[in-house]
Amino acid sequence: MDMAKVKQPAARKSSWLEKVTGTKTLDEKLELRKPYGVTTDKRGRIFVADTELKTVFMIDAKAKAVERREGNSRAPLAMPAGVAVDSQDRLFVSDAVLHSVICFSPSGSPIAYFGTSALGRPGGMAIDRQRNRLYVADAKDSRIAVFDTASLKFVGYFGGPSKPGHPTDGTFLSPTNAALDRRGNLYVADTGN
Repeated sequence: MDMAKVKQPAARKSSWLEKVTGTKTLDEKLELRKPYGVTTDKRGRIFVADTELKTVFMIDAKAKAVERREGNSRAPLAMPAGVAVDSQDRLFVSDAVLHSVICFSPSGSPIAYFGTSALGRPGGMAIDRQRNRLYVADAKDSRIAVFDTASLKFVGYFGGPSKPGHPTDGTFLSPTNAALDRRGNLYVADTGN
């Protein structure tokens, strides 16, 4: 066969979803490497924290777009773990290495950095929109830290360390994630108990 006569397939433009699924070239990829936390906002956008890439991906299927939420010099990201979105569409990202939470505006800019003095190794988070509370699972300190979402101030803790294999009411051993149901009940994934 004469290769000069073989018609080469026309180059096609890759879709927005291929940026995430990994079928684009290395220069075009926005692939997830080590995803951890995931949440959605009221518009149906999906936010995924990637601990290896030190970023949060925002996937908008309606707009057919994928964007990154990254820290800056005043509010860096070293290991984003938990993600949560409040009623104002602000994105909260916990950072397990920097012992903090970063708040992003609805447009994606970092607007606040808080919690450093209250957190040991933050992970998963849940937002109570009725009470304006952000609950952060802290695996290192074996408790849940609570913040006010309006002021971004630390409110307090609940729970505390339990003895391995001997859990008691109100104690944790390395809680990693938190979720809230429609009634306001908080559920905690406690890896050590």
